[in-house]
Amino acid sequence: MNKLSVDQLILSQLSEEAGEIVQAVSKMFRFGPEDYHIEPPINKDKLTMEVADLIAVFNRLVTMGVLDDITSEMLKDKGIKIDKYIEISRNLGIIE
Repeated sequence: MNKLSVDQLILSQLSEEAGEIVQAVSKMFRFGPEDYHIEPPINKDKLTMEVADLIAVFNRLVTMGVLDDITSEMLKDKGIKIDKYIEISRNLGIIE
């Protein structure tokens, strides 16, 4: 088996965290934000925890120099895209 570099290992953790976010969002859609499986945390708290895990792994990659940090311009641009797609969805009658 080929050995991973530390960079590759942490990148694989980032991928896993992204998958866990997908799973947590899916559970919120299916069961609602206040529901939980067997025992707490509730779904919305689980999603928040998964996002925090992803941010922690991302920050480690930034600290290691593998990725560049997020800029305020990136966040602004994404906010504009989100607003654009909300408006498109509203015009198509997909959302209220």
